Amino acid sequence: MVVSPFPYRDPIRRLVSDAKYRGRWAALRFLADRMGETIAARMGADPADRIVPIPLHPVRLRERGFNQAELLARRLSERLLIPMETALLSRPVPTRPQAALPRGRRAANVRSAFEARLPAALRGSRLLLVDDVVTTGRTAGEAARALITAGAGEVRLATAAQG
Repeated sequence: MVVSPFPYRDPIRRLVSDAKYRGRWAALRFLADRMGETIAARMGADPADRIVPIPLHPVRLRERGFNQAELLARRLSERLLIPMETALLSRPVPTRPQAALPRGRRAANVRSAFEARLPAALRGSRLLLVDDVVTTGRTAGEAARALITAGAGEVRLATAAQG
């Protein structure tokens, strides 16, 4: 299940870009609040046991200075009263930005890029994976595959925009 409050087109595309590349925190708060409303409306009062942001590779995190998915997830965690866990999923494989690639090359770019950690904590859990945008679904699909392979019972996806 994928839940997104907005289609990925202007003016939301610009808002996501400002949040992601210019660190516009007000934009991230606005997007997360709309995500929270949409999650509650579409998934109900108890959508997950834990919220897991899509991680950045450590090099990308150092370059950008923050992970926009983690900031969205933190705000959602506060609003939905669901714990956020950053230790359950890592991105040990560096990848090129998906937006820079043609759709046909995105799957290969993120194949095996994610690693689930703490399988005992994952066993049977219902997770809400959070990212800023979903287009082809390749990034989220690979992250979900890693989590389910490690024992998660269910993985749902929430993004600010879908396109």
